[in-house]
Amino acid sequence: MSSQSQNNTRSKAKLQEQAERLDGETASTPAVDSVSLATEMAQMHKLLKQMDSNQKKSLDEIKKSTTAIEKKLSAISDRMDSAEARIGALEDAAVAAKSDPPVTASQMDSIRKWIDDLEARGRRNNLRFSGFPEGCEEGNAVAFLEKLLPQLLDIQFPRGLIIERAHRTLTAQRNGKSFRSIIAKFLNFQDVKTIQRAAREKSNVEWRGQKICVFPDYTRSVEAQRKRFTECKKRLRERGANYALIYPATLKIFLDNGVERRFEDAKKALEFIDTL
Repeated sequence: MSSQSQNNTRSKAKLQEQAERLDGETASTPAVDSVSLATEMAQMHKLLKQMDSNQKKSLDEIKKSTTAIEKKLSAISDRMDSAEARIGALEDAAVAAKSDPPVTASQMDSIRKWIDDLEARGRRNNLRFSGFPEGCEEGNAVAFLEKLLPQLLDIQFPRGLIIERAHRTLTAQRNGKSFRSIIAKFLNFQDVKTIQRAAREKSNVEWRGQKICVFPDYTRSVEAQRKRFTECKKRLRERGANYALIYPATLKIFLDNGVERRFEDAKKALEFIDTL
């Protein structure tokens, strides 16, 4: 119970007590002193005013609380309306997407292939060299390769070997046991083909006791496709069969009778190899 309510209760009790006493005095005394009666009446009037004031204050507090609650309810209602509108919009969009999807699965596959092709074309003049110890390029991989490759592969470049840029791969070394590859971008595509051909013909390329390998700089997608044929190539080598893995990922097997077989599916290729 609030202090104002307690005050009102006490005031009512006091008024009742004074009224009863006044009635008793009036009944027992034929002649009531006018001054005493006036004093009692004044006190009663004062108590009534105090009770009225307390009641007004209580009502004001109730009104304030009610107003605050109404504002909060109004804000909650507005938020609910906004949420319902958003949910409705999302539901409409979902229905529209199902009935008329912006991009189909086949279209997405075509887009992905187109992007892969663009990336592959951008890497056409790139080569990846593995086996060079860390730091051997002394901070200038371009100058290092331009000077070393003609000597290492025993080839000449009449127009000069020009490398636009070269750098180590960003992958971290594994326990310091392997060296990061060097990726180089050559100005002329013919130089790329010349280096690849020379590396194949020389078969075993070594530099300061380290085996050096030369690979095309394929995209991750192409690398993943070609990796599926790893077991196929291993079994073909064991059988002494001639083969080639054509870009992006087609295995060509050369049979003794002059027939060529092509496979884009590694499982089907393995099944055929097991029959050889």
